[in-house]
Amino acid sequence: MDDDRTGQVIGGYRVERQLGRGAFGVVWLAARVSDGKSVVLKILHQQWAKVPTVVERFRREGQVAGKIMHPHVAQVYAYATTDEGVPYIALEYLPGGTLKQHLKDQGPLPTATAAELWAPVCEAVGVAHTMGIVHRDLKPENVMLTTRGANARYPVVLDFGIAKFLDSADKLTSTGTMLGTPTYMAPEQCRGQTDIGPPADVYSLGAICFELLAGRPPFTGKTVAELAMKHLLDAPPPLPNASPALAEMVARCLAKEPEKRPNAHALAGALRAAASGAAAAAPPAKQSVTGFGPTALDVPITEELRAARAAAATGGSRAPSSTPTVEPESSVAATVLMSDGDRQAKLDEELRRRRPASRRPPVVVIVAVAAAVVAVAALVAVALTVGG
Repeated sequence: MDDDRTGQVIGGYRVERQLGRGAFGVVWLAARVSDGKSVVLKILHQQWAKVPTVVERFRREGQVAGKIMHPHVAQVYAYATTDEGVPYIALEYLPGGTLKQHLKDQGPLPTATAAELWAPVCEAVGVAHTMGIVHRDLKPENVMLTTRGANARYPVVLDFGIAKFLDSADKLTSTGTMLGTPTYMAPEQCRGQTDIGPPADVYSLGAICFELLAGRPPFTGKTVAELAMKHLLDAPPPLPNASPALAEMVARCLAKEPEKRPNAHALAGALRAAASGAAAAAPPAKQSVTGFGPTALDVPITEELRAARAAAATGGSRAPSSTPTVEPESSVAATVLMSDGDRQAKLDEELRRRRPASRRPPVVVIVAVAAAVVAVAALVAVALTVGG
């Protein structure tokens, strides 16, 4: 265990107390000596400071996040090393709780609240994409809800630790290594592909948006293998308590093929338009709540916001929300960690059971089975790369 750093001055920051500890490092609350401003110091464990790949990922987190100057991305102040050569990152201190905790406390959110929390995150990620940066591990735990002015639920994106630049080869990731959090990983991440682009983030944004509105993620499973199989094979369930336009947009974000997904700004626009439509809709409750049509889903964000403002200008009271209907969980596959032969047999058995209902073409099924096997083989890599 690392020594207690309380009271130490590291790079102009005086360490005050420990905030948390992970597999790869310790997070400390510190004060900038020059003005007393509170900051967070993320310091690698000393044993990892000797592992080049870990140090490089840590350095890249500071480098990538430091390039994104956006109000909804945590600001990085410095990347440096301690006197003993241990890398650390100084970043913005964000008092508050995570989006994960908010979901746990509040459950499914009304469309207006979901738009308030998630549209800014989609826009921030969209800005990162225009800079050639892909996050690759978006999840509710990586979004802080802090206070800015009168807004006590101001969302800020954290942890670009496994992010990548699109214009540079990712030499830290080998083919077959799953990077991300299984509940929100895109199918191409489940396959262990290395050519991960913005559509993977859009898939994660859509999965989290689904969870905000439904109170549960689109796919769940008892094992990583089962969860990966669902990302690869299963269509997402219907999204309850959402307008048809927003439900269609989320379904597009969850498309299996990356090229069929919209951009992050389109999802932000759909959320804002749906929220404006909900505010303008009048009873009865069964009346359709409309945002903008499918032909406008991929227009620039300025057009989407213009449509949202026009809808909001019509006035009216907000339609009462209905209690979301939660679809029953599908049966759990028997896939577990086992020998390659037994694993393949179990996967084949599961696919035979599902095939009559899914009616998938045989070629697609064969490809999906191969991808699922790769995902299972990468379980150990998940524990190594996602920890901390």
